[in-house]
Amino acid sequence: MKSTRWIAGLAAASLLFLSAPIKADTLENGGGPYTVYNEDGSVLFTYSGQVYAEDQYISGDNKLYQVSEVDDTARQGKAAYVEDVELPDIFEEVDSTAFAPEDTKRIAIYFTHTDESYIPGDGAESVEGQGGIVDVGEEFAAALEEKGVEVEVDTTNHLPHDAGAYRRSKSTVTNLLESNPDAIFDIHRDGVSADEYVQEIDGEAVSKIRMVVGKKNQNQQANLEFAKSIKAVADKEYPGLVKDIYIGKGSYNQEIGPRCILFELGTHEIEKERVLASSGLLADVVYTTLYGGTVEDKSEVSGGGEEAPHQTPEASAGGAGGAGSAGATPQAQQAKTYNVKPAREESKGMGSGLIWLLVVVVGGGAIFLFVSTGKNERKTKLVDNVREMFPFKKRDDDDPS
Repeated sequence: MKSTRWIAGLAAASLLFLSAPIKADTLENGGGPYTVYNEDGSVLFTYSGQVYAEDQYISGDNKLYQVSEVDDTARQGKAAYVEDVELPDIFEEVDSTAFAPEDTKRIAIYFTHTDESYIPGDGAESVEGQGGIVDVGEEFAAALEEKGVEVEVDTTNHLPHDAGAYRRSKSTVTNLLESNPDAIFDIHRDGVSADEYVQEIDGEAVSKIRMVVGKKNQNQQANLEFAKSIKAVADKEYPGLVKDIYIGKGSYNQEIGPRCILFELGTHEIEKERVLASSGLLADVVYTTLYGGTVEDKSEVSGGGEEAPHQTPEASAGGAGGAGSAGATPQAQQAKTYNVKPAREESKGMGSGLIWLLVVVVGGGAIFLFVSTGKNERKTKLVDNVREMFPFKKRDDDDPS
């Protein structure tokens, strides 16, 4: 354990030494959400973070779009349809119930923005210290623990809520790696209109969930496949729960491993009770995705859940997942049961992230620093970054500011 802690600490310190605050990793930009339009002029989605050209978006009906242009002043963008998305084939039809194997199951949860809150429920969109988002994360953890999962919840505060928050939370993520979790989740809430997230599933008022995957790291494809697997299970078990997947320019600390996902649970304007209810559904989906089990395909019975507020032209014309899809009436259909192939067995472990951090970041990055900076600048950067990561006890002769 000591060696693991030493490696994790060295990796985190190295990353802080080599990286500057990344503006692309800011999920809320302070100037209001961006509205991104489809090619026909209809609203495709809104996003509370910075939107960049070439960002990608997977809609609720599994269509891939790419942002083609962005107007930062107007907070608007345009996106073009690329292709229909094939979600991972992780299902096998069965006649009997399958059970996940009896072994250690471990998940880690943290909050880059611990202040995020819900106005209906917390009274404000941001609460200094631990906001309502922590309650949601702990509810998610409790639901997982009921299924036999060991969950480590780290509520370390990474304020201020700025572009440097992800840099500060990087040390939290690397510390969580010590327990070798099967997946690491960063829990957030969105900053768009509540209408984007309102949903009803099985007669219960809940909130939709968005996943965010970073493009700027070597684990992008593995994390995107994991996100798609989560959506595939959710689309069958709880149609309409997963709103979409945003694939953004940042890294969001997902370079740490192949199963690191950022969840947006609701928005600041939605009722907190809805989000708490969704956290239990998300636990069901995550557990089945990671460890296997069975799901009933409710998508065929329910017709895919509530219609998305911004329907694509293909969907409105009767395309896959759209409201125009024909079929038998819900009452005439019977849900099929499927086995789910465990994602934990389909990809490499989280420990690979540490190896990559040490080999690539320490080696290649250090060379870059020596080439691009002077001696005094390197020293200043190293001291500043180490102090930011490790809150050393202040000495009497330290600068009081």
